[in-house]
Amino acid sequence: MRPALLYLLTVILAVGAGCAPQADAQEQADEAEPEILPDIDKLLRRTSEYLKAAKKFSFRAEIAYDEMEVADDEEGSDLKLQYGAKVELTVRKPDRMRVTFKGDQLDREFWYDGKTATLLAPHAKFYGRLAVPGSIDRALDAIQEKTGYAPPLSDLVYPDPYALLAPRIEDAYYVGLHTAAGVLCHHLLLVQETVDWQIWIQTGEQPLPRKLVITYKQVPGSPQYAAVFTKWDFAPAVPDSLFVFEAPPDAVQVEMVATRIPGAR
Repeated sequence: MRPALLYLLTVILAVGAGCAPQADAQEQADEAEPEILPDIDKLLRRTSEYLKAAKKFSFRAEIAYDEMEVADDEEGSDLKLQYGAKVELTVRKPDRMRVTFKGDQLDREFWYDGKTATLLAPHAKFYGRLAVPGSIDRALDAIQEKTGYAPPLSDLVYPDPYALLAPRIEDAYYVGLHTAAGVLCHHLLLVQETVDWQIWIQTGEQPLPRKLVITYKQVPGSPQYAAVFTKWDFAPAVPDSLFVFEAPPDAVQVEMVATRIPGAR
């Protein structure tokens, strides 16, 4: 929280209690900040380490995302439309991953079995496969390099999520203690060159991400992508069969090419 805003809150509380602030405004703010504001870097590191230490986990997420479209009128003005989706992600480290994405605009499914990454468009009845032996992060990097696609929220399964995010942060703010997904969270704002991130991190012993909002501030209309994590499970059933792709009988294999998939940021 900015010092000026913090001092304004101090004044409001003081007046409400029937007394006036006695100390210099900036001095009060400087003295109060270390007691009120948690260390943002430590919060991010703690969340990253918690996910990094987990051998397997799964979560569900409710997603809302904006799409900018041009109106069918003489002015051709931009329209901001919001769509929704549901994501289920399961990971078994170091080399198994399964993702389903069911949305208003399209559905996608993703498998990684330690050797091959597969992306299926179930309604379009086509799928692509890419041989990537090794690990989840290698598979994700290869898929993104080949197609530009990253399974939704897959940053959370990299070996070190903090290392992906921290170098790009230009500024950070502690917004406050707010509720997300029904639990009390630390609400943070992280500023980067092209996007702003808001993240809600659960308080207590499990520093889990509970909500994420990304604002694409350099895109006309500043569209947003939001995810609310509705269920975390650190002891999911993860048989090998969960990560093995079996092609539907009427599906056709196609070459993986660069494409933009709405809602799959």
